[in-house]
Amino acid sequence: MGDLPFGYIVPSFFKREDLPSQSGKLLSLAGTLIKRHLKAFRVTPLISLNSPLSRARGWMITANLPYQDLTSEKAITFLAKKTLKACLLAVKKGACIAGLGFDSFNAGVIGAVVARRLPIALTSGLSYSLAASLEGCLHVLEQKGLDLAQTEVVVLGAAGSAGGILAQLLAREGAKYITLVECGKQSLDKLARLIVHESGVPCKITVQARKAIRRADLLIAAPGETIEPVWPGDLKPGALVCDLGWPYFFSVNASRSRTDVLFFNGGVVRIPDPAFKFAVGNLPPGVIPPTFAEVVILALERRFENYSSGSALRAGKVEEMRRLGCKHGFRLAGVHYRGRILGNVAKPVRAGPLVTA
Repeated sequence: MGDLPFGYIVPSFFKREDLPSQSGKLLSLAGTLIKRHLKAFRVTPLISLNSPLSRARGWMITANLPYQDLTSEKAITFLAKKTLKACLLAVKKGACIAGLGFDSFNAGVIGAVVARRLPIALTSGLSYSLAASLEGCLHVLEQKGLDLAQTEVVVLGAAGSAGGILAQLLAREGAKYITLVECGKQSLDKLARLIVHESGVPCKITVQARKAIRRADLLIAAPGETIEPVWPGDLKPGALVCDLGWPYFFSVNASRSRTDVLFFNGGVVRIPDPAFKFAVGNLPPGVIPPTFAEVVILALERRFENYSSGSALRAGKVEEMRRLGCKHGFRLAGVHYRGRILGNVAKPVRAGPLVTA
């Protein structure tokens, strides 16, 4: 079968103080400095990726953007406009599908806005990101010698798509003790009923985030409604924290002050093509973000559709992406913290749809 092209849009966020300047006056002229020192978009040469079953090719387009808080409506509007321009550049290159590389579960709404104005298919990559986050949680539990069935799991932001789906899937994987945390208990009733119906696991529901995380062996911090602030000192000694927020729930200082706690931001993926030596961000060659893997998998499958383009993710699509990744030989490479792989990524950890290389 012939290979069909994709485009992968990577936002490269910078802060104004990161730009070269020699005076406060220059620093205030951020727009001028951006044009002088940074190109708006950078396009890689054509990338080819092979799986045992198919082949895909495409381009990675880096968009240099000032740092934005994705909880702001104004920021989302700005980023959607810039992302659309990058996607249209992929269209001009001949791409049949575009993938977004925002490492945030708040970014689904950006995909929804862009998809309405794009003449080709679009995916945010968030379905496979959730699959990799799930596998990452299972990975670190096994590395720590913890049994999921005996692990106290607490999900902050459980009313949001990411947190709710992870709670649902962890229950399917065998978690027995799950606490759902959100600002309003009513928003969690439906999710709790669904989980007990599917997996027979009765979930606790609370609005008291700080009290809940003090007993968490595994904490999932996902975007959701506003909850009471949580602090590193609230975390249980030796806890595992999967921080999926944007901005993150816990700062870099948290990882420095709580060295007994393992902080990570989800999983990263090893591609099945040994000839692929392209490095993405701070990841080693051959290891890519799951957002990238999703658009590649869809191209390998010839499925040019708006797969994960909205903020309302679905557990069925997350599980489907796990199956498709396994089908084409994608493997979990390990977990990452702020773009850098943690731990011994060469150690086999578990059998399943994603298998550590």
